[in-house]
Amino acid sequence: MLSRTEQSEKRDFIRMAVDCDVFYRKEEGAAEKQGAGRNLSANGILFESDENYAEGSRLFLRVMPRNSLTPPLEMQVEVVRADDMGENYLVACRALTS
Repeated sequence: MLSRTEQSEKRDFIRMAVDCDVFYRKEEGAAEKQGAGRNLSANGILFESDENYAEGSRLFLRVMPRNSLTPPLEMQVEVVRADDMGENYLVACRALTS
């Protein structure tokens, strides 16, 4: 295992690339939209969306792994940033604990 000083990224948590569906909604009862997970860490997620979200927006996410052995991950997140990629957005979020 690499020590923190040997990592190419000097972050609190290492990011893991993922290829999974992400279902998200802005509030309780709202219709879910579907995006694509790009990476996941111990305290956040980056996913691709066709909708832009302002910094500070809160979303409910359901991350669906491609294999049936891993259960879905559900969490509430806060948008840290959304990068315009032309036809879609890369939405970076941090997980909320409550």
